[in-house]
Amino acid sequence: MVTAITSANQFNQAINQDKLVIVNFFATWSGPSNVFSSTFEKFEREYTNAFDVEFLKLDADELNSIVDEQGIRGFPTVIFYKNGSVVDKEIGGNPRAVQEKINTLAEEYN
Repeated sequence: MVTAITSANQFNQAINQDKLVIVNFFATWSGPSNVFSSTFEKFEREYTNAFDVEFLKLDADELNSIVDEQGIRGFPTVIFYKNGSVVDKEIGGNPRAVQEKINTLAEEYN
């Protein structure tokens, strides 16, 4: 199950890990976010057994300051981090595009 980020401290600790961390920034009021949520959960089940990656989700309404810091303007937005740096981003929750980035980055960083 995808872990929900509940604090800025938890977010900072998570993205600063020496592995690929994939964060789904979503809004409960966003139709596309709600549709993409189950796909993101499926990706988590598929990839965490095969690669050293972590899947997280962050509710924009609960942690608005992080959303602003990350420059997010649309939901869902998936950001890929390694050692605290953004290594890629996908806006809009296109499942195929997100999966391609997971495949490429998981191979590269494992």
